[in-house]
Amino acid sequence: TLEKQVTGNQGDRDKYFTFTVEITGAVAGTVYTVDRTNADANPTVDGEAKTNLATLTATDGTVTATYYLKDDQSIVIQGLTSDTKYTITETSCADDGYTTSYVLTKTGSEPITGNSISTNEQTIGDANNAVTFTNAKNGTVPTGVLLETAPYIILGVVVIAGFVVLFATRRRRSR
Repeated sequence: TLEKQVTGNQGDRDKYFTFTVEITGAVAGTVYTVDRTNADANPTVDGEAKTNLATLTATDGTVTATYYLKDDQSIVIQGLTSDTKYTITETSCADDGYTTSYVLTKTGSEPITGNSISTNEQTIGDANNAVTFTNAKNGTVPTGVLLETAPYIILGVVVIAGFVVLFATRRRRSR
């Protein structure tokens, strides 16, 4: 299972993140089914139509595919054998201010955590594997209320003070 999570007060939960899945050690000609129930089959990424494949075919024992997932989406690649190896790499979004990490969970084992965009090569083994990539983007939310209104507040105070002085001096003159 490959899952995507986006966190932080500035994380874009509608942004698609790009993943490259590479499977090695497979029997040539093996067809793997990809469950896309929790992902978009045909996402639009940066204005371009993309496809999340429903099947993967191993040629020469290797298969590489690209998937596009946004927050809370996942895919499940079914039929991998215990000797099969895989690497999942997310395209870096560091230039957009995201920090990437992942948690690799194998049934019956302690989770493996990493602060990178790649799981490195992993062996499926005798248990199900789940990889959750998390992109975090935090920052100070600029409200700009004071910066936008301060000049008008100051101008208003000066005008009101001017009227007060004008009426106070006019009243003295009339007496």
